Amino acid sequence: MPLYRIPNVLGYIANSDKYIYIPEISTDRINCSSNVVPIIYNTWYLNRFSITNFVPQNLSSKVFNKLILDFTLLNDWITPAFKFEEKRKGMQTIVRFDKSTSLAYFTYKGQLFNVELVGHMKKSYGRNNKYINYKNDSWISINGENTIPSDQAIFFATEFKKMLSVVLARPLNTTQLSKKGIDKCTQKPLTEDIYFLEPRFKNNEDKLFIYEMFLQNIDIQLNNLIPNWFNKDENVELMVQDYLLTITYNETVQNKLINLTEGIEAYYRDKDETLYRKLQDMLYSLPSYILGVLRENVGDLDAWLLAIKDTRVYIAHGIRRVNVIDDFMRLSQYVNAFQYLTQYFILQELGMKIESKERVKMNLDSLFNTEEI
Repeated sequence: MPLYRIPNVLGYIANSDKYIYIPEISTDRINCSSNVVPIIYNTWYLNRFSITNFVPQNLSSKVFNKLILDFTLLNDWITPAFKFEEKRKGMQTIVRFDKSTSLAYFTYKGQLFNVELVGHMKKSYGRNNKYINYKNDSWISINGENTIPSDQAIFFATEFKKMLSVVLARPLNTTQLSKKGIDKCTQKPLTEDIYFLEPRFKNNEDKLFIYEMFLQNIDIQLNNLIPNWFNKDENVELMVQDYLLTITYNETVQNKLINLTEGIEAYYRDKDETLYRKLQDMLYSLPSYILGVLRENVGDLDAWLLAIKDTRVYIAHGIRRVNVIDDFMRLSQYVNAFQYLTQYFILQELGMKIESKERVKMNLDSLFNTEEI
């Protein structure tokens, strides 16, 4: 069948069974006279395309109820699904990849979804076979009761990227979005790899250090985080958006402070309170051990918040008060600490129970121990 007769199919990939499918495209036409049908276009605006292992026709007979997602840094922090087995004979230890691990269930638009961790281990031998390296390759699988439209698949990928970016305090990239399904007529397994426009970041390839992370299964209970994320209210969403701006772009410390405080104002927007009072509401909702560490570094907490508030008002409106922070190094320390506290607050509001108290104390202390170079 000639491909040019199939709507929205750009072409066939040579030496493969894959097609390039463009479900949506907008165009600018070349100006033609009124009696000529225009068939040539100057510009194509492409928002997404797919690579499929099937001819994109009769889509109503095709059911896609499974997604495979991958993100930068996923393998560096999420617990891999593997297990150790010991053999009595020869005193051998075998590493086997375990079956998929259920992470959470969540509902969206009345449909129940199951989130699993899937993947495999790659084994390589070191010099003279003296040691073995195991590399974890993990993916997130989302399984639905019914077919998952491509728009919803992109939404899920975007939301998981945002959620994991909050957890890691890093801007992540989506590295894979695949739909898995079956043709109801032929029972043939189907795959559609979706490529869509999203901001891409270069500075998230740095390795994660264990001391800077909230830990999965200890601090980050995904069985709580995932359903709470998809059921969070609008005020939490607004705060998340402002926080993500501070980790996504190379902002000035002044812009970072404005975005953080705007997020807190948005979270408490239903309260008829001043900015200073809203900052107090957020800070004093945090555990007492955090307030103790903060007090050791900044002194009186109310005075510290007053300086944060007055500096933000001065930056945004030019109204100078006595508590404005002029020293750039001190302002940077305060804002970075405030950013960390905001991250903790968001995770706390999403149901996290942070158990790594010593790690949190160390991270918070480190934000005040920077030296000017």
